[in-house]
Amino acid sequence: MWGESHMAEDLEVSGRATLGGGAYRKVEVNGTAKMQGDVSCERCEVNGSAHVGGRMDVTEKFEVNGRVTVNGSIRAGAFEVNGLCDVAGECEIDDEAEIAGMAKIGRGLKAGRVHVGGRARVGGPIEADRICVTGSVECRALMNADEIEFELMGKSRVREIGCTTITTRVGKGGWFSKPRLEVEVIEGDRIEVEAVLARRIRGDVVVLGDGCEVDRVEYRTAFERRGSAVVGESVQL
Repeated sequence: MWGESHMAEDLEVSGRATLGGGAYRKVEVNGTAKMQGDVSCERCEVNGSAHVGGRMDVTEKFEVNGRVTVNGSIRAGAFEVNGLCDVAGECEIDDEAEIAGMAKIGRGLKAGRVHVGGRARVGGPIEADRICVTGSVECRALMNADEIEFELMGKSRVREIGCTTITTRVGKGGWFSKPRLEVEVIEGDRIEVEAVLARRIRGDVVVLGDGCEVDRVEYRTAFERRGSAVVGESVQL
């Protein structure tokens, strides 16, 4: 499928169109498109509305400025969501996944880098080299990255976090809900967080700041509690 792109033509939809899927060079949807099968292309930009009955394979960039529903999975070089995107399967992105709008991903999200400035809801794991959240994220499985950074503007919820380093801080001009990260377990080397509600935190160096409520802290080298942080128990390993 990937090798066919040099033979493919561009597809531009301005009105309403129903297609059977296929291989294209560039796909641009400014109207309403219904694609009943798998779609492969070099680039895809949706400014209107698109429904894909199968999977999306985009070798370069998949940009969503309007509304997209994908019944299968997405594989892309880069992924940018400024509008609304609902994916039943998983998203596998070679470079960066940037979610400035709203994205619902039924299974996992894997990318080189992940930036959530809007809202993301992921039913499976999130895996990347670096994850930066300045919006709100819900992850029902493991979030795993070398470097994780949260600027909390609202409420985020993650089942489990594994990392080398993680920092969380309360952002300025937050949303209506109280800024907080709710997580069952955080495991990493250096953990420096505020406004985190957790059952257990385990790390080499652990620093808990204002707004933290943690049942149990397990640390190897150092543990520091600052401000209004509340800790049930702390144990040096």
